[in-house]
Amino acid sequence: MEKIEIKNIEVGQMVRCKPIHLRGGNSLRWRKVTQKIDSPHKWQYSGVAVNAHGYKDFWLKLNEIAEIN
Repeated sequence: MEKIEIKNIEVGQMVRCKPIHLRGGNSLRWRKVTQKIDSPHKWQYSGVAVNAHGYKDFWLKLNEIAEIN
């Protein structure tokens, strides 16, 4: 996913993501965006958080977001 497309994501919107972390598998799922920051502190982070795997704010990397609803 490109950074230009990430800027169009809003809190409450659904994104399809595939987390590659060891925190709960790596299958594609639709998740609701819980938080968003416009300027993430590192290049690989998207600045988008979803509610997934028992974590209230699960921050996604750029390569973990497959599509935006």
